Amino acid sequence: MNSQIMPETILSVSNCICDVYPDISSVWSTSEKEKDKYRQNLNIPSSTFNNLIEWIDDKNNSENFGFPHVFNNLESARDFYFNFLYNVQGLNLVGIGLPEEYNNEFVEDTGITKETYYGVEKKIFNRCQMESNGSVLGFEILGYDMGTFHSYICNRLEDDYDKEYGFRLNRSGFISTIDEAKKLAEYTNRDDVGAEPVLWLPWVIVKYSF
Repeated sequence: MNSQIMPETILSVSNCICDVYPDISSVWSTSEKEKDKYRQNLNIPSSTFNNLIEWIDDKNNSENFGFPHVFNNLESARDFYFNFLYNVQGLNLVGIGLPEEYNNEFVEDTGITKETYYGVEKKIFNRCQMESNGSVLGFEILGYDMGTFHSYICNRLEDDYDKEYGFRLNRSGFISTIDEAKKLAEYTNRDDVGAEPVLWLPWVIVKYSF
């Protein structure tokens, strides 16, 4: 990647780039070997891992947790961290928010209803507000795809952004202003850019404390 633009360490909500917890595909895997590998990655005993599975099964699509890895409030995210992720190093607790002006476009593009299965879609459909006591890191251009996100970073667009707009990130590694993020999202949605065929929008990234 272009080291003049991108920082040495990248934080993203795209699981193409960063590990996102929990990994539902591993937790719900039919392979005991894959489950045990994930348990070892979390560095927790089998009894604790079984409790993790029960936690997700109990709270999935509830007021606390949405498929595949959306914590609907800070309390549930912190509860999950302290009970199951306490041995994982370098974790960040982040929230994402979509500017309200894009709400209808997102709903129309995804075709979601109140019966939708995915956690992100439920939050957007119900116009839920973000928790207020976090630190805004900036904006990331994200393409939503069935519960998860692609990032402009996955598509190696930083050079294109720089060529078109003189692209630079803030010290947190994100786009500084909503105006710049809007412009870059509009550019990413152009057919001639060749990004993945999803709706690209500017999402705000907020960091919270554990």
